[in-house]
Amino acid sequence: MDKYKALGILATKGMSQRKLSDRLNVSKNTVNRWINNECAITDDKIIAMCNVLEIRDAQLIVDIFLPELSQNGTKERRNCHDRTVIL
Repeated sequence: MDKYKALGILATKGMSQRKLSDRLNVSKNTVNRWINNECAITDDKIIAMCNVLEIRDAQLIVDIFLPELSQNGTKERRNCHDRTVIL
């Protein structure tokens, strides 16, 4: 997740991480870990976050949520249970 784009959208929408976490039924710590790329966000939570934040632009969704490519050319994300997932 692009931390700065995600935080910018939250600021634009006037929404705190706490309020977003409440709307997504997850802890504030989970949202914070997603934003800081400490764990992966699931596809269903990406969809839910886009709905809550009213993000409809496909390119913006890609810019925010597309994981960076790792050095070996695969997409690598760390899930919230500290396991690495290779996509």
